Amino acid sequence: EVDYIFLPYLIEFPVQEKFLHAYTCTSTTAIPDIIRAAFGDAADRILSPHISLSEDHRETTLKEIERMGAVLGLDEQFSRQAGMMALLFYEIFTQTYCEWAQTELKKIVGEPAVVIAGRPYTVCAPDVNLALPRKIVSRGYHAIPADMLPEFPTSSQKRNVWYFTQQIDNATAFVRENPNAHICLVSCFSCGPDSSMYHGFREQLKGRTFCYLEIDSHTAHAGFETRIGAFLDIIEENQRRQASGKSRSEEMHRGKPATLSPDFKYILDSNENRIEYNDPRVVHVHTDIINRFAEQMTSAIYRKHGFNFRAMGRPTPEIMQYARKVCSGRECIPMTAITGAIVNDILNKRHPDEISVYFTLDQEGPCQNGAWPIIWNTFNRRLNLDNIIWGVNRNTTPNTLGLNSSMQSDINDASLLGDLFEEAESALKCTALDRTDALTRFDRIFTSFNAALAGGGKLEEALEAWVEQIADIPLTSPVASIPKVLIFGGLNVMFVHYPVTEYFLDQGIIPKIVDMSEGACWLASEEMSRYGFKQGYIKPSEQLTCVPDKNNRQEALKVRASRFGIKRIESRQKKFRDIMAASGLLFDQHVPFADIMDAGHHYISYNGFTETPVATGRYVCSLKNGRYDGYVNLGSFNCQPAMNSQAIVRPISNASDKPYVALDCEGPWISANQRRRLETVAIQA
Repeated sequence: EVDYIFLPYLIEFPVQEKFLHAYTCTSTTAIPDIIRAAFGDAADRILSPHISLSEDHRETTLKEIERMGAVLGLDEQFSRQAGMMALLFYEIFTQTYCEWAQTELKKIVGEPAVVIAGRPYTVCAPDVNLALPRKIVSRGYHAIPADMLPEFPTSSQKRNVWYFTQQIDNATAFVRENPNAHICLVSCFSCGPDSSMYHGFREQLKGRTFCYLEIDSHTAHAGFETRIGAFLDIIEENQRRQASGKSRSEEMHRGKPATLSPDFKYILDSNENRIEYNDPRVVHVHTDIINRFAEQMTSAIYRKHGFNFRAMGRPTPEIMQYARKVCSGRECIPMTAITGAIVNDILNKRHPDEISVYFTLDQEGPCQNGAWPIIWNTFNRRLNLDNIIWGVNRNTTPNTLGLNSSMQSDINDASLLGDLFEEAESALKCTALDRTDALTRFDRIFTSFNAALAGGGKLEEALEAWVEQIADIPLTSPVASIPKVLIFGGLNVMFVHYPVTEYFLDQGIIPKIVDMSEGACWLASEEMSRYGFKQGYIKPSEQLTCVPDKNNRQEALKVRASRFGIKRIESRQKKFRDIMAASGLLFDQHVPFADIMDAGHHYISYNGFTETPVATGRYVCSLKNGRYDGYVNLGSFNCQPAMNSQAIVRPISNASDKPYVALDCEGPWISANQRRRLETVAIQA
């Protein structure tokens, strides 16, 4: 007979001074929404305020407690005072714990110890950690939890944006400074941040013996006993060797990567020579351009401005195999696909004398892509190659590597247009009177369009000419009469959708991949969303309209740039769609990103800043406009936002008569079982 259940969103853990970024974890923040989705009509009895324990978000937390108190019939001032007392109690507890920890650590200085590092729900729960501390203690070592350790300034990595991962980083710094201390890292299977940051920790612990334990539902005591035993045996053997005077072999000479200059005005090659951005040896390699239309347009733009260019191209099983030369296999599919493409490019395409600049996404988190810059640097050193720069973002790097604003704008437009050309091509494949002839003409007309742009023609005029020629291709029936399926699920879809889209095309059903513009808008909304949340605004609609404080000019400029970015992306996408609609081959409807944000936030908080509410919002908005006859929620292995969206969307889809299926891909391929599930959607559509 419970009236309410308290299940908060734990948005952020306390931010210590050196931890500049402590964003929410992509998985745990979604737990309240996943549980609410399962409760149906009773969901309004679950109280889920956004609780943050950092000083930056203190006011937001207190406002949320006031709102929760109002639901319970409590006075606003009473609720706020209760929240203040709770936060004070927590602060006192934290301070007391830190003081006690330092006292205990002083008692064991110089004695053999193992630091146990990981997230508290794995390392602290006895039912999960399988008595790990006791197993270590039984061998004569002290077991030290990572949150007992003092702060080490050498541990701070700018791109480590998760609080507990920062604790692990701090623990690795501690063991580097203390020869008698070693580290045991504990992770969960499919933990995105750990799968990415593992490469950085491995690099930091180079030369030291460490243990990495991964827990899943099948983990048993015997496995832990064996791993821990081997780990401690190796430590003791190394100590015996050191005592006997045996030395380690010298590390092999490693190549030195090229870098961008500190002011980003030029490149420093491996010999630290200054290289201008327009040097003929410099090649820009885009790993984020997979769409073939976008690739051809971008290539024309680069040629027009006199720069060298290559693109990643379509991911293939062979590309994924190349990634295993440096990846562990735990990483998300986009990171694996990009890594494989870079390794393939280095081995098979790159000229030995060129200076290769590899363009990738650069976002601070909380998705595991926040750790990509650390991984790129680690892989670069591991491959031992000169004159390579990994992980450059053309949209955020100052001076944009010599690309002027006009060129940047053209490249961004090419990415948006690529989706629309792909949509038109898919429609043509299912409606053309003579498919072979129609696709040949389609490619020829696109080539003419691209040549017109490369020759300095105006984009709008070139698009109108394209429409006029495309409209002459004879169709068997109008596009509106053909079944259509939306394939959604976030940015990872672009890396894994090919076998799914090809299956539907073979069945005479038009597939539509969510536009790149949605993911671009999501990335652009970060500063706006975080600023609004810090001001106590929980809903995206409030964050879109809140006025930034003019006294903090730098912060205000970031918020305005965030809003302008969304506005520009949407206005360009809508304009292109309006022009190309006259071809009769476009069928999707532009959905304002604000509508997607609001629709998704209704089911799962947007303030975790993951793709889960974007995928959910797109599905809900598409259901309302009724353009599609079926839906495929296409996730990728180890993408936590994709998995969360499946849990949220499932009960919504159960209330709809439109066929829906959720697939998890391990690469750009599908299994026989997944093909049967797609067949069900195809038949129903």
